[in-house]
Amino acid sequence: MNLGDRVSVELHTNQTIYLRSWGLDLRDAAQLCNDFTLEGKIPEPLRVARLCARQLLHPKSRGS
Repeated sequence: MNLGDRVSVELHTNQTIYLRSWGLDLRDAAQLCNDFTLEGKIPEPLRVARLCARQLLHPKSRGS
């Protein structure tokens, strides 16, 4: 399966991300990433998903 080429996009935070879009116009994908990036270069939905996944993989012990 060919995922296509990655395209560099500069966000309003002056950070560069590389993205591939599928089923979405590249301009729209770039705009969504820009809209959902509050600071840095990780769009907020991806940041939250990563935090949730880490918690599921490495839950803190609850000290029984």
